Amino acid sequence: MALHPSFPVSPYAELLPQQRWFPADETLRTSSYGKLLPPLVAKVRQEVFAWRHNQYAGASPTSKALLLWWFGEEHLLEEADGSLAPFRYYYSQREAVETVVWLYEVKKARDKFDLLRFDSSGAVSSGMFDEDWPRYVLKMATGAGKTKVLSLLIAWSFFHRVYEEDSELSRNFLVIAPNIIVLDRLRADFDGLKIFFNDPILPSNGHDGRNWRDDFQLTVHIQDDVRVLRDTGNVFLTNVHRVFLSDVPDPSLEDDDLRNYFLDPFGAKPWSEGAKYPQYKTYLHELKGSVISNVWTDIDMLNPMTSERLGYATQKPEALLERIIKASSNEGDLIADFFIGSGTTAAVAETLGRKWIATDLGKFGVHTTRKRLIQVQRDLKAAGKAFRAFEVLNLGRYERQAYLNVSGRLTGKKKEQALAKKERDFRDLILKAYRAESLPENGFFHGKNSGRLVVVGPINLPVGRLFVEEVITECRKRGATRVDILAFEFEMGLFPAVLDEAKSKGIDVAPKTIPPEVFDKRAVEKGQVRFHDVAYIEVTPRYVQDDPLSLAVELTDFSVYYTQGLVDSITAELKAGKSEVVCEQGQLIKVSKDKNGVVTQDVLTKKWTDWVDYWAVDFDYESRKEIIKVAKNLGVEGQLPGIVDVNEFIEFEERWTGSYIFENEWQSFRTRNDRSLELTSAAHVYGKPGRYVVAVKVIDIFGNDTMSLTPVTIG
Repeated sequence: MALHPSFPVSPYAELLPQQRWFPADETLRTSSYGKLLPPLVAKVRQEVFAWRHNQYAGASPTSKALLLWWFGEEHLLEEADGSLAPFRYYYSQREAVETVVWLYEVKKARDKFDLLRFDSSGAVSSGMFDEDWPRYVLKMATGAGKTKVLSLLIAWSFFHRVYEEDSELSRNFLVIAPNIIVLDRLRADFDGLKIFFNDPILPSNGHDGRNWRDDFQLTVHIQDDVRVLRDTGNVFLTNVHRVFLSDVPDPSLEDDDLRNYFLDPFGAKPWSEGAKYPQYKTYLHELKGSVISNVWTDIDMLNPMTSERLGYATQKPEALLERIIKASSNEGDLIADFFIGSGTTAAVAETLGRKWIATDLGKFGVHTTRKRLIQVQRDLKAAGKAFRAFEVLNLGRYERQAYLNVSGRLTGKKKEQALAKKERDFRDLILKAYRAESLPENGFFHGKNSGRLVVVGPINLPVGRLFVEEVITECRKRGATRVDILAFEFEMGLFPAVLDEAKSKGIDVAPKTIPPEVFDKRAVEKGQVRFHDVAYIEVTPRYVQDDPLSLAVELTDFSVYYTQGLVDSITAELKAGKSEVVCEQGQLIKVSKDKNGVVTQDVLTKKWTDWVDYWAVDFDYESRKEIIKVAKNLGVEGQLPGIVDVNEFIEFEERWTGSYIFENEWQSFRTRNDRSLELTSAAHVYGKPGRYVVAVKVIDIFGNDTMSLTPVTIG
């Protein structure tokens, strides 16, 4: 029973049918090979071998795409040290998976009679089997990787059911372990769907035109820990000792919901006939459950590739917020989340018919929430359900007012002195956050940084042309050629014309937007505040020839300049097999280091549209003023609510902030699954002729927003 002389050494090498081991001397291979092996094996092996070399002819598109991905692509998996190593499935694993697919799809073996066609022993008959279930048995040696085969077949059945019309396969699976030790091993692999994401089981999104990773939605239930049953798919993992024969009627094979086979909805009998001891069967669907405890373990974490995942570090599962909102509110109630993060609370509240308020200091969180809620609106609209419009309001300037507030009891010169000190302290805070060195107070410029002068613009007013012209004049007086202007806001339409004008006079002016993070002392102390360059938007109104009241808007240019200055340090610290994305000299660059330490740099932003993540149009921007209610003495003239004497009555009044509310009347944005971007809006029809102001807001890939105002005449 020696191995064939040409038997390969590598477990990855393909085994030819004539090289396979069999339990006899090599001289008997020709005459007795098929009879000495288990029934069916010899003939099935030969035909699967030929089918493989015929490029899986006859397989469905889904099966063929999966087989080619698993066994035809090169895979790199991350090692414990962070490096990447090649990965291949053993030939025994490949052959086992191919055999099941071939039997099911190509030979359409659905019962014992279909399978007996492959018997070469002559010792098997249909009378040996009394069940009608199609049963495929894969006998594999210890260490051959049965769990990997199991996971591959689960994925195959799942995707076949999802992608193939009229598929009879299932998205619900019962996995039975032979003992507790194996159960624990399977638990480690299946809990959190680890094996499906750690191994190259799920093809990349886009492979063969499908979103495999986004569509793979399974919930794992282990032993008695049965969680919420999902229509998308379930895996039930249990031990063989929990399984016993039932004397209830068999479920129908025509039943589309195969969970019935695991949960048995056909009733219970308190006494099993023939049982030696009294038994009482309790089926899962009959259990009322128990009162939920303070520790919730039945809600899965977001798996790495779910379509729900947005890449936000603190994102919570929608199932968690759904439970909280349903348990604590009714439809139509108001839900508030003041640290909205990725927008899960607002998205679930909107879906459940609740009103909501969501706030966040981080602009990335606000931007992520905005896109998420727009998608919720689209989904509700597609489903024929009602949805509400929402507004995004910027409350940053009130923070500045609060910072500059002085006591209302001060009068005359003392109030001026207190306010002047507040402004100096405020500028010092900004300069510290910008890492600039302060200059004497009596000068026009406030600081310097890396050979550039620094000036802080007006605290409560946008920087306009006159201020920039004054900066240019002061630079020429001092013979300075480089200056940074720091401001919370810049007048619309100021750039790039004023920068070109300064350049013509030999002055390099760099406008920088002061971020809200300057109010976070911890961020300032840790040097985490990032000042962003001002972007420039170019839009072109597109008038509709046949309709004088209609107008579309085309986004024709967007320019922004970012730089971190970290490419060298990141390259030096980068581990082999890893990559990082950095912003350098106005370009987004992917720095990669292979396992040999060779570094490559790829520019990701090849055209201006690569910087745009979202853009929206308000066709009548000045139609809605931003009106707020504030205490009459709010601002630099008085005190803020909350710090006045508690015995005082606070009177409120409505004030116009000087801004308008931007309404997203049309928008286009990128998602994880769809990176395309429309550059021309749908046509908007105005109610009457006249002069209007069109506002276009662009949010770049870093979450920074820029707005442009364009006057148009309609009719």
